[in-house]
Amino acid sequence: MTGGTPPRTPPHTHVEVGRRGIGAGGDIKYNAWARGSSVEHHQHYHQAPRPPVEWPLRIGALPPRAGFYQHRSEEDVLRWALEGGGGTAVLTGGEQVLSGMGGVGKTQLAIDLATSVWDADSPVDLVVWVAAGEQQSIIDLYARAARMILTDREVDKDKELAAQQFLTWLSTTERSWLIVLDDVTAPRDLNGLWPPRTSTGRILVTTRSRDAAWTTDSRKVIHISVFTEEQSLAYLRRALGRTERGHRHDADAQLAELAHEMGHLPIAVAQAAAYLVDVDLDVSAYLELLADQARSLDEALPQEDALPDGQRDQVPAVWEISVRRAQKLRPAGLARPVLELAGVLNGADIPDGLFVTEAAFQYLDARRSTPGKRAPDAREVWEALRVLNRLNLLDHSAGDTARGRPGQVRIHQLVQRSVRESTPDLSQAVRAAADALESSWQETKRDQSLCQRLRANVPPLRLHGLEALWRPRMHPILNTYGASLGESGASAAAAKYFAAVSVDAHHFLGERRPETLGLRANAAHWRGQAGDAAGAAAALAELLPDQELLQGPRHPNTLTLRTNIAGWRGEAGDAAGAAQAFESLVPLHELVLGLDHPLVLNARHNLAAWRGEAGDAAGAAEAFAQVLADRERVLGPDHPDALNTRHNLATWRGRAGDPAGAVSLLERLVADCERLRGPDHPSALSARHNLADWRGAAGRPAEAVAELVQVEADMQRVLGPEHFMTLEARHDVATLRAEAGNLQAAITELEEVLVLRERTLGRDHPASLATRHNLAGWRGQAGSAGEAATAFRALVEDMRRLFGLRHLDTMTVRGNFANWLGLAGDPEAAIEVLEALLSDEESVLSPGHPATFHTRHRLAVWRNAAGDPDGAVRVLEALVLAMRLALSPDHPEMLSVRHDLACLRINAGQTDVAARELEQVLADRQRVLGPDHPDVLTTARNLTTLGEQRGNAATAVGDSRESSPAGTGAPDPVHCLVTTAHSRAAALADAEDLPGAVCVLEDLVAELHTTLGPDHPAALVARNQIAVWRGIAGDPARAVEELEALLTDMRRVAGEGHPATLTVRHNLAGFYGQAGDVPRAVAEHTRLLADEIRVLGAKHTQTKSTQDNLAHWRTRADESF
Repeated sequence: MTGGTPPRTPPHTHVEVGRRGIGAGGDIKYNAWARGSSVEHHQHYHQAPRPPVEWPLRIGALPPRAGFYQHRSEEDVLRWALEGGGGTAVLTGGEQVLSGMGGVGKTQLAIDLATSVWDADSPVDLVVWVAAGEQQSIIDLYARAARMILTDREVDKDKELAAQQFLTWLSTTERSWLIVLDDVTAPRDLNGLWPPRTSTGRILVTTRSRDAAWTTDSRKVIHISVFTEEQSLAYLRRALGRTERGHRHDADAQLAELAHEMGHLPIAVAQAAAYLVDVDLDVSAYLELLADQARSLDEALPQEDALPDGQRDQVPAVWEISVRRAQKLRPAGLARPVLELAGVLNGADIPDGLFVTEAAFQYLDARRSTPGKRAPDAREVWEALRVLNRLNLLDHSAGDTARGRPGQVRIHQLVQRSVRESTPDLSQAVRAAADALESSWQETKRDQSLCQRLRANVPPLRLHGLEALWRPRMHPILNTYGASLGESGASAAAAKYFAAVSVDAHHFLGERRPETLGLRANAAHWRGQAGDAAGAAAALAELLPDQELLQGPRHPNTLTLRTNIAGWRGEAGDAAGAAQAFESLVPLHELVLGLDHPLVLNARHNLAAWRGEAGDAAGAAEAFAQVLADRERVLGPDHPDALNTRHNLATWRGRAGDPAGAVSLLERLVADCERLRGPDHPSALSARHNLADWRGAAGRPAEAVAELVQVEADMQRVLGPEHFMTLEARHDVATLRAEAGNLQAAITELEEVLVLRERTLGRDHPASLATRHNLAGWRGQAGSAGEAATAFRALVEDMRRLFGLRHLDTMTVRGNFANWLGLAGDPEAAIEVLEALLSDEESVLSPGHPATFHTRHRLAVWRNAAGDPDGAVRVLEALVLAMRLALSPDHPEMLSVRHDLACLRINAGQTDVAARELEQVLADRQRVLGPDHPDVLTTARNLTTLGEQRGNAATAVGDSRESSPAGTGAPDPVHCLVTTAHSRAAALADAEDLPGAVCVLEDLVAELHTTLGPDHPAALVARNQIAVWRGIAGDPARAVEELEALLTDMRRVAGEGHPATLTVRHNLAGFYGQAGDVPRAVAEHTRLLADEIRVLGAKHTQTKSTQDNLAHWRTRADESF
């Protein structure tokens, strides 16, 4: 070292020189000493003494409280956690309604809490507010706090060491304190910086992430959601109330719409309100501004220098921070493309399986911001979704992959809009999302719940990228969505949708493109399915010239269109016209396409169906058998078309009078459908449904009810409780229950079905109308004939409005309306309705149509009831002549009408002719039906009664159709059992063997109790007859006892006003008198008469009988007095 005096070094400074020279912590300016030497310098600094801390103390810039702060339920939970529960609370985003992204109000909740504890009467000693967006900000604020508080000791100049000194003080002080760490980015930013857990301290953290690391035994995570609707409205009312304009014009309905458009996100609601006030704009005008997709979201928000409540960023910028961070996290570069796909879908419910389709992989690979990476796979996509979930940019709930249940992605609508506006090519995202939807749909068509979720994701695609769905070609998702909508039961919505898409096709493709015509045809189809068959036929007829011009009159599409026109005309009520049209279409199809072409077989299938609807059930069954043979030969026995034909063949066999044959066919069909498509496929469920129906028609009602109840349960599980097939099954369960005697349960069930059908399908849908029809009928059967007539009157009017008076279904309802008018005691009105109906039927239907026969039969019944037996005879004479032209002489319907005609002749005084005709009917029925058939026994009894001049011809007249299952004319086993027993009992009673007659009916009641239950109508009727015969046999007291017990059951099962209940009351009142209680007989007859006039009408025969009996017992009472 050179000579001279060495320079002075500062006192008390320790410097170590190692191999690399001066230590990093030194303060030496002169560094010429030899390596390995050491220099010590000692110097004392004497700082001026710092003043003591003035408590309470607040450190850090506490942001201003929101101007129109809204109290929220999370605040109460927060206070409990910090004041009652102790420990640490981490405010993070919520999991309820797309909560937790920036802007949900976490900071405002923290401000409110910090302010309230600072302003309290007994405030905490220390409140520290840390803007904790970066770790260094936390260290800096901790170091500042140490310098401000530790006045009695030296604070290290190193900020990290000073921060640790502050944390140490927090752990030892007895003073109360609250540390708020606002907007922490990630848990790792607090490593080594967590304030200590003490009895006097409280810690509050706000963060946009929801990493699992936030949760420990000592930390309570409170999830923050968006505003409720009430909170949004309260904020807007107060914020806009600052101006007279807002207070006067902004109605709550508009404010609610504005809050909805903002997704109830607090920061968005606040910025929207500020914008309205700044530019003095009406809410309605602002909503129009928001709806303008050509404008970006930031154009509808205040500029940065005008943001409310000290906010620094507009809404989109708030989230961009989180998006940039998500892009950097593993798997790098996928977060934003995933958000882009989510941005064009239904933010309320996106099945997460859409993000792992091949279409999604291709889009994500093309948009990934890290080139050179391999294409993403499912694992990486799930990781990207979890990253976005952690940062509260979306909510991802994992599904159950083992059970095939996809998870759910939810994303706030404003996040979606912000992402869309920053997506470079939105059309690519729309097309990719549509591809993902289409592929998912094709794989999951049987999962109705998933189909419903997929459907909800199509409208956003049309809203945000309509042109992308038409360029360069029409996307198949447009057809898939509409078909799925209609197949779900929403026929009217499907029709409306296809009509709208047809307009789009006209705009993007042109008027006479195959796609445009196909969409118009789909709109017409679903219009018909929604109940407007005539409108569907008209729309397709209007389409036909364009179709012929485009592809020619013999193109398969043109032939299909003509087929559909004919079909919808039949559905509109012209069954005969539809059959005639198909008779000409089938040869044309065969000429153009060949005998075995599927469209030819389809036309023959339709021809068979319309032949049946036109009245030729047997011909339809035969034609379906021929079509089935050809379809199985050409397509194979397992082809869906072959299975469909088997289904129709079974139906028409049943309708032709062979329900047992229908059951046999359907049993085999169910087995094949379940083998080929699985037990839960709609075709298998439908076949099981019809199998149950035909089992009931074949005389197995208890088995049918049990099976149909199980089918309904399976449909609810597979298709959902409001699916049209499920409701149809419930409807049929109610019908079978009613037929088994449980009328009240059936009525309740039908009322529920009607509510669901009118809500899902509309009041005017055919299914809704059918439910109203059956509900009115069963209410009448339950005793409210007048109510039934009123309901049928309203139904006729609605069907006249919808379909016209000559529609086949309308005419059916008109016939039932007439029947209930007669049962309500007004046979003259019934006759008037039936005569008008018969005129319309004969002008529309073929001469031999069963409906005309049925109407004539009813007309004869009500003419006789109105006191015109001669007119009734003339009607049935003409009916017999007409039936001979259409039916064989031995047809059951022919025999029934001939029998009723003979009975009516008795009423008309033509006893000799009646006797001859009854003898001939008896001989024919014995030959055709066998000697023990109930109809044979009935005919024999009537002939015997006539011979003895003791019969009442009116009781023999009835509509034999009503006792046949499903209107088929086939014998019902229960009916056979009951009729046989009653015939035997009547024969014994006619022979004056009343005890023997009673024994026969008692055996019948015991059998019915075992097979059908004690409440079956046949059992109740038999009990009534037993009691009557006991009374006639000289035991009126026992008759009273049995009738009183029966009346209790009748009131419970059928209701007070049911005609059968009135009959029991009628008999009971009479036996009261015969048992010696004349005053009670008078009283009961008086009450009964009032009820019969109300229910049956003053002109009803039973009402008149009660009037006569009342007069009789009043006379007896006067004589006794």
